[in-house]
Amino acid sequence: MAQRDKSKKVARSFALSVNDDDLDYTYTIINSSSPTSLRDSIQLLKDQGDVRRVYPIDMPNKALIISTNRGDS
Repeated sequence: MAQRDKSKKVARSFALSVNDDDLDYTYTIINSSSPTSLRDSIQLLKDQGDVRRVYPIDMPNKALIISTNRGDS
């Protein structure tokens, strides 16, 4: 039986964003493969924009992020 090499596991994050122009918010759900990947993804979003709130979702390695849209208006 072949052995799996767990040391080569790659951390991944996937994000789904919904932009609400009327309320000037963006809602992002992040699904990460590890807690470290989730923290890195959240930090990247914080570095890129105005993150208002981060809510943990009651599932491992997932979070809901609410950001304020930065518009020119």
